[in-house]
Amino acid sequence: ELLSATNSTLVRLLQSSGLVEDGLPLALSALGIAETPLGGSERAEVRVDVGSPTGCTNISVVFRASVFARAVASKTVWGPVADGSRCADAVTGDTAILLGEKLDIVFTACDFEGLPVHHELPTGREALPDSRIFQASLLNVPGGLVEERVEVHSIGRGQYRASVSPRRPGNFTMRLSLSSPGTVDDATPVTGPLPIVVGCDLDRRTSEGNGEVLVDEHEGRADQQHDDDELRGT
Repeated sequence: ELLSATNSTLVRLLQSSGLVEDGLPLALSALGIAETPLGGSERAEVRVDVGSPTGCTNISVVFRASVFARAVASKTVWGPVADGSRCADAVTGDTAILLGEKLDIVFTACDFEGLPVHHELPTGREALPDSRIFQASLLNVPGGLVEERVEVHSIGRGQYRASVSPRRPGNFTMRLSLSSPGTVDDATPVTGPLPIVVGCDLDRRTSEGNGEVLVDEHEGRADQQHDDDELRGT
C-alpha cells in the first residue's frame, strides 16, 4: 500500500495498492516545476507499507530529478523574478531618468509555463544546449527608429541587465530579441516595449541659443551676494 508521497508535483501515485511482485506504478512530471540550478535537484519521497505474513514494513523510496528548461522568447518579462515566484510576478522599477544618467534595466528569461529559467544564454550544457543570445535596442518615440544598440549582460539566475544612457532628452522604448545565426525571435515581453523617459534637470541646464548656465533661485541669490561682497571689498 502506498501511504504518501512528498512533492506531489514531481511524483504522482497512479494507484493506492498492489502486489509487490507486480510493482506499484508512479508517474514523474516536471510540469509546474521551475528549472533547477546547475547541480541542484528536486526531491520526492514515497512511503510504502509492505505487508507480509510476519507483519508490515514501511519502506521509503527517494527520488531526485534535475529539471532542464528552454527559454521561450515570448515569455520574457521585464524586471527580476524572486526565488520561488512565477515570471508574472516580476516588477519593473522606475524608467524615468535625467539626461546624463544611466538606467539599468533588468529582464528575466522564462520557460513555456512562465517559470524562470536558471541557465545563462548561450549555454553549452549537455542537456538542452542553446546558442541563442539576447539583444536589446533603444528606439525613439514617435517613429520607432533604432536610436542605439544596447549591450546585454547576464547577472545570473536567468536574469539579464541592459544599461542605457541616452544622448538626448525625449521618449524612448526598449525592445528585446533572442537570436542565433540565421534566426531572430522577438523577445519583447507581452506587456509591450519598455517606455523610457529622459528629461532635463530644470535647475541646472544650459539654455539654448546663448550658452547661459541657469541655476536655481537659491544658488542665484548666493552668487549675487558673493559678487556684492567683492564690490564692497568685504
